Amino acid sequence: MSVLQRLLRGDNAGRRYSRDAVVARLERSVAALPADGTPVQLVGDYMDAPSYRRWRNRQIKRLPVAFVPPLPATASALVLWAVPPAGVLTFLQEGRSEKLVTAPEVDEFIGGIDPSLALAGVVSVWLENNRGAVLAPPMLRVPDDRPHVVTYGLNWPLPASELLPVRFSPSA
Repeated sequence: MSVLQRLLRGDNAGRRYSRDAVVARLERSVAALPADGTPVQLVGDYMDAPSYRRWRNRQIKRLPVAFVPPLPATASALVLWAVPPAGVLTFLQEGRSEKLVTAPEVDEFIGGIDPSLALAGVVSVWLENNRGAVLAPPMLRVPDDRPHVVTYGLNWPLPASELLPVRFSPSA
């Protein structure tokens, strides 16, 4: 079972971790960020199952060699993009970037989950695997809502983007 599955679905005994535990893990990951490193803006696209299938089909047609995993029919997804801060505006306008810091990550969520909680879990795991990155607070895009920055009440090494409204993570 992956770290993310343990964080968001629960451990092998089926216990679910609380929002507080996920955000605490994110807080530890953010506190461990280096003072200098590769500047990165993370953008999370949260999609329900039908939206993900449509997005996946477009990606496969556009980039036939790309690996875009199939998900169970009822799974929601969060696609995490690591974009250089200078490319954020283009990425938000066009939905793609010529230069990604890392390949996009696709994580599945079965049974529904708050998008900001999914983003917190995915970002904390991403940080553990990309230790040289310095981040601004992540951005979240969900259907039927404007993209926004989610700070989780944390102090991030880079300032929040001025392109989008800033929101704290909703409380549990």
